[in-house]
Amino acid sequence: MLISKNKPLARLDRAALATVSLLALSAFWGPAVAQTQTSATASAADQEGNIETVTVTARKRSERLLDVPVSANVMGTVTLERYATTDLTSVANQMPQVSIDHGASGSGAILTIRGIGSPNIDAGIEQEVTVNIDGVPISRGRVIEQASFDEESVQVYKGPQALYYGKNSPAGVVVVNSNNPDGDLDGYARAGWEGETNEYYAEGAVSIPIADGLSARIALRGSDMTGGWMHDVAGPITEANNPQALPFALANGNTLGLPGQPAPGASVSLPGSPYNEYPGIREGIARLTLDYKPTESFDATFKLLGSDYRDRGDSMDLAIFNCGAGQTAPSSLDFGWFFAPTSYQATHPLYLTDPYGTCTPKNRINSMGTLPAEVAAHYPGAHGGIPYTEVPTWLSSLTMNYRLPDDVTLTSTTGFYSYAERQFSNYDETDMEMASGVNDDSQTTWTEELRAHSEWDFPVNFTAGLFYEHDSRAFLQNGSIGYLGPDPVTGNTNLFGSYDTYSGKTYSGFAELNWKIAPNLELAGGARYTDEEKSGNMDMTYVHTYLLLVDPTIAAPVGQHIIGSFAEHNTSPQVTLTWHPTDDVMLYAAYKTGFKSGGFSTPAIIPYGATVQNQQFHQETAKGGEFGLKFTQMDGKLTGDVTAYHYLYTGLQVTAFDAATTSYFVQNAAAAPINGAEANVNYQATSQLSFRGSVGYNRARYESFPSAQCWADQTQAQGCGIVDPNTGKIIQVQNLAGQPLERAPVWSIIAGSSYNTPITNEITLGLTADYRYSSGYFLEASDSPYAYQGAFSTINASARLYDGDWELAVIGTNLTNTVYGLLASDKPLGLVGQTIASLGAPRQIYLQITRHF
Repeated sequence: MLISKNKPLARLDRAALATVSLLALSAFWGPAVAQTQTSATASAADQEGNIETVTVTARKRSERLLDVPVSANVMGTVTLERYATTDLTSVANQMPQVSIDHGASGSGAILTIRGIGSPNIDAGIEQEVTVNIDGVPISRGRVIEQASFDEESVQVYKGPQALYYGKNSPAGVVVVNSNNPDGDLDGYARAGWEGETNEYYAEGAVSIPIADGLSARIALRGSDMTGGWMHDVAGPITEANNPQALPFALANGNTLGLPGQPAPGASVSLPGSPYNEYPGIREGIARLTLDYKPTESFDATFKLLGSDYRDRGDSMDLAIFNCGAGQTAPSSLDFGWFFAPTSYQATHPLYLTDPYGTCTPKNRINSMGTLPAEVAAHYPGAHGGIPYTEVPTWLSSLTMNYRLPDDVTLTSTTGFYSYAERQFSNYDETDMEMASGVNDDSQTTWTEELRAHSEWDFPVNFTAGLFYEHDSRAFLQNGSIGYLGPDPVTGNTNLFGSYDTYSGKTYSGFAELNWKIAPNLELAGGARYTDEEKSGNMDMTYVHTYLLLVDPTIAAPVGQHIIGSFAEHNTSPQVTLTWHPTDDVMLYAAYKTGFKSGGFSTPAIIPYGATVQNQQFHQETAKGGEFGLKFTQMDGKLTGDVTAYHYLYTGLQVTAFDAATTSYFVQNAAAAPINGAEANVNYQATSQLSFRGSVGYNRARYESFPSAQCWADQTQAQGCGIVDPNTGKIIQVQNLAGQPLERAPVWSIIAGSSYNTPITNEITLGLTADYRYSSGYFLEASDSPYAYQGAFSTINASARLYDGDWELAVIGTNLTNTVYGLLASDKPLGLVGQTIASLGAPRQIYLQITRHF
């Protein structure tokens, strides 16, 4: 079944903008009593000259970061507002060894820590990094398409976190905690504009005391990006202006004379792009928080969030990253050419060259065309040929704490997460749109965690809990890898379609004992046991008749369901030893393990001969350890930490992409050790001037990976082709043993400073600047030399004028306008060396005004 549109959420972006505008007016011009309230949310500039102190929840309880034996980066409200951070991608840009990026189609994103991350191409794969929002764990990449605002903190814990956060966290966890009401009437309103993308946004929040022990917080945000950072130059292609770039099936029209199609022999032109700029994001998001504290021994917090994200196509902001040697424009294979007369083949190329395309990403120009209306009309889900993405989301949590008389706290966290993504996009990166697809992805997840934690005045304390998760997911795909004309049986113009459904259940228990060997020495040990059940039903619903003529074994038979299930078990132990030689210094050593569950691959074209066994991939595991030092000195003016780590990842789940057929699969790589170190420091030089810095070194190499995917058209001389010892045949794979993992820079460096100085008795000027450097890295799993991003650096800066209530800010990110790739793949249907990539955001300048009340 198709996923239906959620009309209330579809109007949420407009409603949020209107409501926040009203909230802003009331805050700016409201009665005097509102202006005299103490602000519940301090402006970023109010604290810019001080080192921000944030309480962390790495062990599911509030602690100082200094006391937690975990490698972590934490951003509180002040830091989040420093550069208008409103999504997880921006969060990652301010942390070493962290990368969170949008990925077209598939799972929707890649979340990477220390070079460990799951590729996005296959929708069946879950992320290596769990995002925990207000207690709800989420391992689907679509979570990044939800704005992050009015947050208390964002905490990133690096390395395996299985004990407290469970499965799908072998690389780490991102914990997002939104602001709670504080029992007073207060809040803020904010409005802003960004020039490069012509984005208008507004947000605000208000805390309201309702009754004794009951308060609420309402937070709203809306944004409308009328432009974007990718400029599309795709124009029309007709038989008259560019006959050598018009696919055969379009140049010859309806050769079968089907109803509703042009007359036989009539040419169908390509329309070019409907938009000049991408991605054109629009979003609206609203959150309600209810906080209930009737007694000292009980409290409950309920949160409900609704979000509506939209853009102009999941892949339309991609760019050609490389065209390969001797190529001046991207090209695409014309499948219809194989059906053309010999005379046509003699005068027309097999690979069509985009007359508008470019081979460099430097100018952020692409050539992304759309389907002709005649083709889109018979292409299920093609949205009239106009690319689009819609992702309505619901997220709720209910957290209840009950403190027993014997100093034991019982906690229940119930979570619900649901999204229903619909989209159609061009995946070819050319004006011809030879590869296109509908990818409708929906998921519903329920979670429940029951936890008990003791705080006895006794050397031994404990934390223990139970966890349950149930999820169901549906994935519908309709796609094309060229034009073959209408199907003679159905009349459809898409070439294939599939519909897959999945469900899963997770049962888990965990416990840890903490033993105070001495007042300043603690030993903690525990484990998590997980039992997981998954089932899948995969169905190839449609294959174009002519596509079967090209290759009868290109897909599994239509209507043949591949149904199966499996169960996995895992025990992940953890041991830590911490020592406080003084109250302000902590040393720790930790042995940690983790795992990521397996699943079923979700290719658009289910392979011929597919079985439950060969479509299934298995769990991966991680084990290793780290040593750390954390300190605060000089009466809190100097804080920092140093961590050294070694982890071995076994059975890494890697998605391999076959550019020739646009199909993909998931396999378990053998092993990859990760070794490195990281240091972070903050220094309050004076009451007005502060410095901060981070340095990360990370060596991530495959220890063994004999069956890695080759990059497109890689030759045997270039390392592609291994002899099968059983058959003697050449297998088209390469051995990447000793080679780096993708998206794993060796060096990551961040350095910044903040300065605040009064310019009048009431107004203060706040200045900040931050420099970020990354060494080079490969952008795709095959380590293609055509998809290598060299070392690069970016600079962010901001200036603020503020008093106790108002703030006017100018915020600049990537001021050097550096162009760099985030992730890449071989271009579908392209020539050797042609790759497409997602790019980092360009220079952006925000003008922003904030009113606290």
